[in-house]
Amino acid sequence: MATLLQDRTSPGFYRRDIDGLRALAILLVLSFHSGLTLFPSGFIGVDIFFVISGYLITNIITSDIKKDTFSVTEFYRRRLWRIQPALIAMWLVVLGFISLTYLPDDYIKYLHSQKYSSLLLANHFFSRQTAEYASPDSATFPLLHTWSLAVEWQWYFFLPLILMGIKKFIPRFGVEKISYIALFVALATSLSVMYFKSTGGYYFLSTRVYEFLAGACVIFLEQKYRLKVNNFIINNLVAALSAIGIIYVALTPNAFNGYPNHYALVVTLATCTIIFIGVSQRKNLLTGSLSSTPAVYIGKLSYSLYLWHWPVFAINHYIGGEIDAIRIALCLVISVALSLLSYYVVERPLRRAKLPLVKSVVILLLAPALFSSLANKVVERNEGYAIRLGPEYDATFTLQAQYAQKAGNRADCLDGPQDPSACEFGDLTSTKTALLIGDSNSNHFWGFWDIMGNDAHVKITALSTPSCLALPGIYQFDWWKYKNQAYQKCYNNAQRYYELIKNQHYDYVIIGEIWEQYARGPWLINSLDDPRSQPHSQDRMEDALRKALDNVTQSGARPMIMRTIAPMPTGYMACRNREAVLRHSFNRQTCDATPTGSTEDEWTLDLFKKMSESFPPLKFIDPKLVQCPEGKCVTELGGVGIYRDVGHITDYASYVFGERYLKQAGNPLK
Repeated sequence: MATLLQDRTSPGFYRRDIDGLRALAILLVLSFHSGLTLFPSGFIGVDIFFVISGYLITNIITSDIKKDTFSVTEFYRRRLWRIQPALIAMWLVVLGFISLTYLPDDYIKYLHSQKYSSLLLANHFFSRQTAEYASPDSATFPLLHTWSLAVEWQWYFFLPLILMGIKKFIPRFGVEKISYIALFVALATSLSVMYFKSTGGYYFLSTRVYEFLAGACVIFLEQKYRLKVNNFIINNLVAALSAIGIIYVALTPNAFNGYPNHYALVVTLATCTIIFIGVSQRKNLLTGSLSSTPAVYIGKLSYSLYLWHWPVFAINHYIGGEIDAIRIALCLVISVALSLLSYYVVERPLRRAKLPLVKSVVILLLAPALFSSLANKVVERNEGYAIRLGPEYDATFTLQAQYAQKAGNRADCLDGPQDPSACEFGDLTSTKTALLIGDSNSNHFWGFWDIMGNDAHVKITALSTPSCLALPGIYQFDWWKYKNQAYQKCYNNAQRYYELIKNQHYDYVIIGEIWEQYARGPWLINSLDDPRSQPHSQDRMEDALRKALDNVTQSGARPMIMRTIAPMPTGYMACRNREAVLRHSFNRQTCDATPTGSTEDEWTLDLFKKMSESFPPLKFIDPKLVQCPEGKCVTELGGVGIYRDVGHITDYASYVFGERYLKQAGNPLK
């Protein structure tokens, strides 16, 4: 991490063991991101970095404040030249490589992430883009790791102001009182994080600030008690227990759930203890190991290693999909080589720059932010410059873009403002109406139902919520990214959908879900104190679906259930990406393995049978009828891939499936 760079401007402050602790942190992160199973929770290295940051930066500021030599402008100027040059170099190199490789939509998304990264808001951007930090959908974001740099910069913004405010307005506030207040705030925020944090809390300063504060506490505590930590046996015992705590969490397979959680608190306290014990005049074995030459050298490289390793792995994931031991080793070698080059050519030389703050801000913040914002706008306006990949792929992506434009507001009606008037298609002049609701499985059939609506002269409204079982009276608890809490937005939106059904008197109501996923676990409850188990979930889902269909039929509408597509074959998207990157012409045999016909399990099919028997007007629409003619499922249409991602089809495929279904099975709205 950036603040963990050796600060040569503070004579006498440097501690070799902290560089060694940084080495431990980066090795854990490298192990985790490379996919090695040795440390399944190696992401905790970032927590170690945050604690050390709290310790080092607080020490630098308070030391200068005591000597009346602290300058806010000089502080920010030094931070800029420690962090930004290597970061900008990484942005430029990655942008160049991605300009040659990433497909249009992903290229646009990358430029979007670079814009937010340059604005020091990467953590907020990625909190909206990914279900959670370690989820599969995050594996191909080359700048995902810059969320932590954004958190660091946000910490930098507040800390000097707070400490200077204490100095100015409460000058007699002693070290002891500051330490107690910092300790109290750290403990209070850590408890609030574990029990009251909102979704997406992994990425935010508000849920990480206690780690910085804990590191700051060590500064004040060691000033008061450093002479009392000289017992060699106790030092070794405490240091060993702290190291064991960190390694234990790193080895824990499920530590990520709801993170930052009690595991983060263990890592924070253990890191603080190791730093505190390290000030003793009688060094312990752990401090000695962390102060060794190899550990110190890796620690000095840790910032560059952190910057470069993740883009290498992310691009590899994008082009090659799953990786084996040889590719992991190759990625690590490339990461180390780039890190060494960055450290010796960019990081070390430029940290000595003496430009004043204003020029530093212009060069290192404003210029990159302006460039990234303009590049993002230009690339977005030109729909990702598909011509980069050659005329064949340009034609393919132009076709997909045309159908995406034809689908209008589809993307905005997936968890958007949920304004029915903005989510209409089909025959907009008709008095016959239909409502399409559900999760993203309903949303990606926008084109399918647009075909049906226009043919049957029906105006269709489509409202959906991601990963949401839109049935009345159902809460999804500990589900998706909503760890240890109910998915309240899903519940609220579902209630609203059924109010619309009751009041608007649609002619048809279509419910589209990835039905089979919701009852496979203890996720579904009716109230927050309900017992949770898979059998309970299945019973509650069946009852809720009956209630939904009752509501639909009582409103006078005909109920319909939209079933799911055949899933994308494993490795399919990575293979298609790789073929595009290599500029290979479409080859049906290379990537288009026949997918499994259905993910619908026996319980789900039995549920459909029960509903069909109980509600004779109910109609089922199965897209696999046209996706899998004669039992063989297609993954492309005329050389154009049908999948947008692992669980969804493109707008082009949705419209084509609608046309084929209309010809083969007729219009369900007639």
